[in-house]
Amino acid sequence: MKSRYIIVSVIATIAIFAVLFVVVQKHLEQDKNDMEWKLLDMAILKIQDELDKNQMLAETLAKYGESVSISSTENGEFDNFVCSSLLIDTNLVGVWIFYEPFQMYKDKFHFGVYANKIKGEPYFTDNNGIIYKKIKNYEDYIDYTTEGWYLQGINPNGKAAWSGIFEDVTVNTKMVTVSVPFFREQKIIGVAGTDMSIDNIDKVVKHLSLEGGKAFLLSKDGFYMSSWDNSRELTDNILEDTNATLKQIGMEMLNSPKNSGKYTLDGKDYIVHSAIIPKVDWNLIILFEL
Repeated sequence: MKSRYIIVSVIATIAIFAVLFVVVQKHLEQDKNDMEWKLLDMAILKIQDELDKNQMLAETLAKYGESVSISSTENGEFDNFVCSSLLIDTNLVGVWIFYEPFQMYKDKFHFGVYANKIKGEPYFTDNNGIIYKKIKNYEDYIDYTTEGWYLQGINPNGKAAWSGIFEDVTVNTKMVTVSVPFFREQKIIGVAGTDMSIDNIDKVVKHLSLEGGKAFLLSKDGFYMSSWDNSRELTDNILEDTNATLKQIGMEMLNSPKNSGKYTLDGKDYIVHSAIIPKVDWNLIILFEL
């Protein structure tokens, strides 16, 4: 009888420990999951902060563009304002204010100012015709009113518009442009904007990889914008990736507000988390090895 009691007690103890083990294991998994999401959310906030700073400057430039007078374009105030704006943030590559045809001068189709950095040194160009990166008579080369970075800013609702990430070969850096329209008597009279290097954003993505994950940033169309894998180019698209697992991740997570899933990549099992960055609809995705 006594031995039977001992056996029952041992079985009960084992059962209790088994239940406790399962409970503790679930708590540990939940804690790990929460930590992973916290890392992803913090990274998104940092990227959003970079975007917000540049949008605020573009909106300030647009507000100034509304108030510019012919006298301020002739006494150098307009040029100096745009040029000094370039010095606000080290991540800025260019800042600009351009006007719709004949809006500033009735006899000038183009008018505006573009300031940019070459090898980190700021200079500005007086665009009465337009001088852009030391090119006189800008309109002889490119009509800015037909350029994507200008056209995206022609928003009747006045909202800022973001470009995708692109590489500027003149400064050898990846950047993104935000464009903001400005008005007079409820009519769009021009567009202002900033060109921002994504160096800081790239550092955020690379830091996630240092935290034990494998992170990459995708455009809303699936193009790699930043990745732990430095072999990825801006022209590479996850939806066309030769790696079947990455392609599957892209198909299942691209443009999903928040998503998680388990995948096997190169023989290793991963938990994958994905979230969208507001305003630009980019996807930040991170893989943690299980």
